[in-house]
Amino acid sequence: MRQHWLDARSMNPALAPAQLHLPWTQGDFLLRYLVGFDACAPGTCTEAHLARGMQRLSELFEIVVLLEDLPAGWAKMYQTFGWPSPETVKRSGTKRGSDARRELANDEKAFEVLLGAVGPHDQALYAHAKKLVQQ
Repeated sequence: MRQHWLDARSMNPALAPAQLHLPWTQGDFLLRYLVGFDACAPGTCTEAHLARGMQRLSELFEIVVLLEDLPAGWAKMYQTFGWPSPETVKRSGTKRGSDARRELANDEKAFEVLLGAVGPHDQALYAHAKKLVQQ
């Protein structure tokens, strides 16, 4: 049986996600994805970067889909672009209704790693995305 790399963390604690050092994922990762990873380093993004990210999200995408509302987003893609019907697609690879905050409640280090990837500008970008979904 093939072993997934995350399963190895029980045998080698150095492989645990809380131990990984991935500086490019830290702070405002989603914003930096939209404006370009070379536009600002983690923790250095400004309001100008946020404004540009919001503009790009508004202008470059026909539809914005939030993962926590994937069924409605998939239905919109079906209606707009002729994607396969939501009834014919099986979701796999994740658990339905999973909640990282709840699942990591007892793993303080892993939770800190998760929060480290989300910066204040990512939170504002997410609020903007939610408004776009409503439009």
